[in-house]
Amino acid sequence: SYRHWNEDIEPVIYYEAEKFRNISVDLVIAKSLGTLIATKAYESYSFKTKRAVFIGNPLRRLIPEYVELLDHFANTVPILFIQQTSDPKGSYRQLESITQRYELCNTVEVSGNDHLYNNFDELKSIIKSWVNLSTT
Repeated sequence: SYRHWNEDIEPVIYYEAEKFRNISVDLVIAKSLGTLIATKAYESYSFKTKRAVFIGNPLRRLIPEYVELLDHFANTVPILFIQQTSDPKGSYRQLESITQRYELCNTVEVSGNDHLYNNFDELKSIIKSWVNLSTT
């Protein structure tokens, strides 16, 4: 769990990303703030992954530094971005306008407007299909 879940503090991406120092995985699945943490860990703490699934990307927090980090990550690691049509943290169209420049990435739209992503069967199906395609 993240420190800010248990304490009354603002999330600190650098603090959370450091926990992934020198870790290697085949697939990372991250949601919301976790997408920022995974991206920072990849860039600054030698976190390695062969593929990533980013769900509910918090576009409202996309500061210029993060866009640069995302550029590096998305140009070297295949990423499946999943975003609700009207996610209050950033819509599918907003995300697609950023991700369309990444050759290794796919962006999928799911219905919704609450940033919850609790349509687990649909998400599981989307992710399984993409993982199967990206391993062939």
